[in-house]
Amino acid sequence: MLYTFTNPTPERRSRVYALWLQEDLFGQWTLTRLYGGTNQQPVLRSQVVASRGEGEKLLRRLVRVRERHGYVVQQAGRRCPEPDEG
Repeated sequence: MLYTFTNPTPERRSRVYALWLQEDLFGQWTLTRLYGGTNQQPVLRSQVVASRGEGEKLLRRLVRVRERHGYVVQQAGRRCPEPDEG
């Protein structure tokens, strides 16, 4: 699941923010955040979460926080397939 955000307010127009949840090669679920702007180096942070459900819960909370801060979802990727969906 991938979310990308922009902020239309004049003081934050050049900032970008992205969140995604994925399973890594070791079977752990990782929530990754990428943020920055045109005047600064981008920051990439990854956080291992206890489970896919826990990661989705954290992802939804972070999406709400970004929206409260004036960010607008530009793209929302599709949900990750369930493990038995292939």
